[in-house]
Amino acid sequence: MKRTLPILLAMSMTAILCGAVAAAQQSLADAAREARDSRAETHSSDTVSPGNPVPGDLRPVRVIQRAEPLFPPEAKAKRMSGTVAVEAIVDKQGNLANARVVTGPKIFWDSALSAIKSCKFEPARLKDQPVEQTVRVRFDFRPGD
Repeated sequence: MKRTLPILLAMSMTAILCGAVAAAQQSLADAAREARDSRAETHSSDTVSPGNPVPGDLRPVRVIQRAEPLFPPEAKAKRMSGTVAVEAIVDKQGNLANARVVTGPKIFWDSALSAIKSCKFEPARLKDQPVEQTVRVRFDFRPGD
């Protein structure tokens, strides 16, 4: 009896731990699936915003001509780098409206806003009809670029 009690205890604890690990793995898998499903990415790190769902019959906004931003001289002199995310609405004709900086170092904002205004877009299409959609475009600033 002395021998079987520790073995039974060990087996019970192992079963409990395995159940907890399995539940945690399932929870993590569910969270990863939800995160993946809640966003859609297009080419060259341009993304459709999380606020705009991407149903199966929606073709998201596409950047058809990307403009590269000018590196600000004062940032170059200080050897600064950073990434700026700009969000804007692309209307049914592919025109840009309401561009705004979402994140990034302030020194690069004006350059990123000028660059996105020079980009060309193909509007999103829902059931083959053009629709307005929000797009987020990232601009990377590196001193050697």
